[in-house]
Order: sequence, then C-alpha cells, then structure tokens
Amino acid sequence: MNVSKLERFAKLVEEQQVASLKERQLDCKANVQSAKTSIKLGRKYSKVDIGNSGRFMVENETGKIFGIKAYGQVHLGNQYGTMDTIGEWEWKSYYPTKLPDSEKKDTNFLETPNESRMVKKVDTVDYLKTNNVKVGDGATLEMWSDKHAYTIVEISASGKTLTLQRDKATLDKNWKPEIHPGGFAGHCSNQDSQQYTYEQDPNGKLIKARFSQSRKCWKYHSETVRVGVRHEYYDYNF
Repeated sequence: MNVSKLERFAKLVEEQQVASLKERQLDCKANVQSAKTSIKLGRKYSKVDIGNSGRFMVENETGKIFGIKAYGQVHLGNQYGTMDTIGEWEWKSYYPTKLPDSEKKDTNFLETPNESRMVKKVDTVDYLKTNNVKVGDGATLEMWSDKHAYTIVEISASGKTLTLQRDKATLDKNWKPEIHPGGFAGHCSNQDSQQYTYEQDPNGKLIKARFSQSRKCWKYHSETVRVGVRHEYYDYNF
C-alpha cells in the first residue's frame, strides 16, 4: 500500500465532508470533528474511517476502494475507483458518486487549508447590527448532529445575551427515512432531504444564548447556536 496515496485520499474525503457541512450550514464544532478521517492499516485491506465510524476499505495490493457492509467487512459490490482515480469521484455523501468529465479534479497537489487560530475581540452590539439580528429572527441550536429550531424573542441591552424560544417544527408527512443495511443498525441514506415547516410556539421552552468571545459564536452551555436561520434535523445514523 502506498501510504501517501492513502493519506491523500483520507484528506480529500475529509475536506469534502466538511465542505458539505458548510454548504448546509451544519459546520458546528461537533459536526466538523465528526467529519475528520483516520487511517488504520491492515494486511489485506486498510480502513479509512470518518469520525468514529468505518466508511471505506482499500485493497492494499490494487488500491481499489470499497464500501463496507459492517465495520471491518468489505463490500465488494460497492467499489469507488482506485487510489489513482479519487479525483473522479465526489466523496461528500455516504455513497460516493462518479463525477462528469468536466468536474474531475487533479488530486496530485491537495492544498492544506490555512487554519489560523488568531482570535479578534468582537463587540456583540456591533455584531448584531452588522448581521441585522433582531427579535423575531430564527435560530438553530446545534445538539451534536441533531438541530432544533428556535425564535429570538429578546435581546439584552448589552447585546451579549439572546433569549430563544423553541419553535414547532413539523416534518413533511410525505418524507420517510430510507434505511439500508450497514453499520450496526442500518443506514439512512436520505436524511439530508428532511423538510420541515416552522411556526412560533408561545409555550415553547426558553433558553439563553451568550456570545463567546473565544469562539466568536453564540453558545448555550457547550452547544453552538446559529442565529438567522431555523433548522430542524434528526440524525438517524447517530
């Protein structure tokens, strides 16, 4: 096994997983952490895991990439190219898809993202004005991989505290989870297509979110709150 190719593959998968989270505004710290890849070398197959879950097995001799039936069990019916063709596939979903020729990428030189850890002090009142945050706007409490929709019902005079009230979130009655064999209890392949309608609930639970200077985001205890968007989401695969 060419370990450098395996590392490049794991890096590409991680980058696309994180990019997908950002596209869906789900890139909280917990989700991004769960999208990190790791490598476990083996005699015949090497594993590329995402978070704490197995995802791919690579045949050491040929470089062929396969899915899994369960952790450590290769699924020979699900092959996704080889270590030399990783740029021909999109890796952001649970089941990778083949890219059209116009979108295929050269993966010989994958850039390392610049992860600056410099933190600038943010004035919360200016933040609220700049982002036009106001009472009545939506908010999302990010509970690990689950999300809960809220409405901003009060902003403190200092701008440092938001009072949020839980919304009524109704799942589209025509949506049903599609569960496929895999992992320990099956895999839901369509959970990203969940659609909800929202309405304010005057009896909904109240919580207070405070601005974290160190993380430059709103927090409810240890959980991240995203302001300006309502998003309800249930992770069937967690």
